[in-house]
Amino acid sequence: MPPGAVPLSKAGSNIDESMRVARTGIGIALRVAIAVLWLAMLVAASNSEDAVRQPELIEFRSDDLDLKGFIWKPSGAGPFPAILWNHGSERNPGAVDSVAAFFVTRGYVFFVPHRRGQGRSPGPYIMDQLKTAGSAAERSLMLVKLPEAQLGDQLAALTYLKRLPFVDQRRLTVMGFSFGDRSRPHGGDARLFSTGPERL
Repeated sequence: MPPGAVPLSKAGSNIDESMRVARTGIGIALRVAIAVLWLAMLVAASNSEDAVRQPELIEFRSDDLDLKGFIWKPSGAGPFPAILWNHGSERNPGAVDSVAAFFVTRGYVFFVPHRRGQGRSPGPYIMDQLKTAGSAAERSLMLVKLPEAQLGDQLAALTYLKRLPFVDQRRLTVMGFSFGDRSRPHGGDARLFSTGPERL
């Protein structure tokens, strides 16, 4: 072996060690990059949530009842297109956070009025009322009459929404599901229909 020459086994060992160090360094760099990206995503998500986190609890009048509801509003002065959300038969509709966030981040006011007897609003709960039916026929009749009675709450909520200065009167839409859809207008009353559907 010439003077100063490195044995092949040792040279190979040095190469292996260098590759191991390089792989370790790359692995650490990747982990750091992933952690930074993850933190950035968390910050972005947090900022987005902060923009729509706190709805305003409001009160509106329907007949002789002071009903409650939640108003979600985008940042800025508006006027904004608005959606009135008719909740279902659940006892505590809440503020419908997940649905509200979808629309508010796209520039919509999102209003969740609580009909009488549900959520924060006073009155008898509709599902408890249905349990008092003495027969299937009576229950079927109640399934028509009770939602019709609650239609007044929705119309009162719509009137409240129209009076808000940051709401665009030309772009109002009503959405609902389950019992929120059952309370739709009957007999040709179209006052709850959309007055300007927007494209999302």
